[in-house]
Amino acid sequence: MIFYFTGTGNSRWAATETARLQNEKLIFIPDAIDKEQYTYTLGEEEKIGFVFPVYSWAPPGIVREFIEKLELNGYTRQYLFFISVCGDDTGLTRNIFCKHIRRKNWKCQAGFSLTMPNNYILMKGFDTDSPRIEKQKLSESVPYLQEINRAVREKEHVFRCKKGSFPFIKTYLISPVFNRGITAKPFHTDGRCIACKRCEHTCPVHNITVTDKPVWGKKCTSCLACIHVCPVKTIQYGKQTPVSYTHLRAHETGRNL
Repeated sequence: MIFYFTGTGNSRWAATETARLQNEKLIFIPDAIDKEQYTYTLGEEEKIGFVFPVYSWAPPGIVREFIEKLELNGYTRQYLFFISVCGDDTGLTRNIFCKHIRRKNWKCQAGFSLTMPNNYILMKGFDTDSPRIEKQKLSESVPYLQEINRAVREKEHVFRCKKGSFPFIKTYLISPVFNRGITAKPFHTDGRCIACKRCEHTCPVHNITVTDKPVWGKKCTSCLACIHVCPVKTIQYGKQTPVSYTHLRAHETGRNL
């Protein structure tokens, strides 16, 4: 079975393709959490996959929290792997993920990073990719995901994760600060909201309700799906978004790949 989380769509594509190619069941983590479905029974030859975006050089908090509650009946060292979807690099995401897996007395046999278009725009120096880079990443992601699935199909014990520069600093110093700062409070609209409810329907954790305008709750994961999906670009996050809003193409391309 393939467990996955996605905000803007890139990880959903990777998870859907992987489930299809491996002939495995696809499970959306937020749906499982909503249903309080944490117990699953494994077959002897079943593969266990986790697909998720990299948030500040680590797995998203919602993925880690799900793993803590997850119970896999019939686990006898079945092949377990992860695919971490990133815009550039993953830092030491592998270390964090494998630590949570070891806590369950499971073993992670393989892990991969899959580069796709950037879509995080709330940190200084971060923005979506240029059209050329975006197109290049998308064209390269298709054959590379096929290669990942070949390795998974053959149950290779391999880790191919792009750590990038200063991975320890990114994962163990910057990432904890990022996670402590996750909040929906700065989200607001600039007055042009058309109440289409696309943000409400897209939010993976059902944290938005719309009447005449969106209202955010307390379950935000900082995936930015609401910002990227807004058709009139009215959703803002504090003072960070107005400049970056001019380049919101990666999300739409990634979702429709």
